[in-house]
Amino acid sequence: MHNPTASPDHRSRLRVSTSLRLPSPRVSFVDQIDSDRVQLLGFRSRPKRSDIDVLHVHHLDAIAPIRKTRGARRVGAALTFALRLRASRVPLVRTISGADDPTQGGRADQLANRIINAAASALVAVDSTLASQRGSKVTQIPFGHYRERFVGYPRSTVHTGRVMCTAAYLGGPVDPIIQAFADTRKPGLSLRVVGPANAARASDLKARLSPLVDRASALIEQPSDGALVLELSAAEILVLGQASELADVHLLFLALSLDRPVLVPRSPLTVAVAAAVGPGWVFVYDKPLSGADIDRAVTQARDTERQAQPMLEGRAHAATSAQYAAIFEAVSRAGRER
Repeated sequence: MHNPTASPDHRSRLRVSTSLRLPSPRVSFVDQIDSDRVQLLGFRSRPKRSDIDVLHVHHLDAIAPIRKTRGARRVGAALTFALRLRASRVPLVRTISGADDPTQGGRADQLANRIINAAASALVAVDSTLASQRGSKVTQIPFGHYRERFVGYPRSTVHTGRVMCTAAYLGGPVDPIIQAFADTRKPGLSLRVVGPANAARASDLKARLSPLVDRASALIEQPSDGALVLELSAAEILVLGQASELADVHLLFLALSLDRPVLVPRSPLTVAVAAAVGPGWVFVYDKPLSGADIDRAVTQARDTERQAQPMLEGRAHAATSAQYAAIFEAVSRAGRER
């Protein structure tokens, strides 16, 4: 990953303000756009061409002026942001996932997404299906893997039967997984829940897990990268409750980077990933998740003949970051020429 001390002349790099959390010791999607060709800066609600060269955003709720708005106010906030952006002449690049599809969500979200997408100089899709639906200003950049990031990290021995559930926050989408696990029939399965939650939610999760007695355990905190590698490598399979946002896709590729099979909801992206990485690595289910889905996925993961590692060619950090840098440079150059 990029080391800012390695290139002291920051002005020689493109200044990119992003709605993503800036790179930190904990791996996240922002690492995929970080490189020696860009200087990542915190998000600018009122962008100025004198301060930044490009603005990069992703989900609506990651855009500060739009976050926490609903209904007509959400549409108004998106329109105000777009007009402010146009006046500043700062080009916008937006990374889109399934959650940003203008055909999804309520009417306000649909309109707000259309406004932001129209204001963008370029859209980056992590899904080939999304890319094909958006026209000429869309570029597909495959979601990258994290193999290089975890070289040398200690790994656990696989715990036979361990089904792991994790999320950026252990919110509502985790509950159906706990319920479905309670309905599993395959002998020897155990559930491991890992991730952060506030005090009230942690108490609720413990109550939901208590009927499972010795079949379930939890680590309800934000794990370090090292702890997460140990947890994921110990699991026989990871189950995700959703796969529409970048944070969900991040967890999918985190598991694949550590050679762990994953059970995910069916979507154009997950079906495409399952085909690309080879058999035996990604299994899809149709919501609502059932105990039978988990039983079936564990059986298939054990019985399917697969390669030693999922096929993740073309998804290395050097490839994804170079593609992002090229897009940032192109829109910045076009903006100066207008």
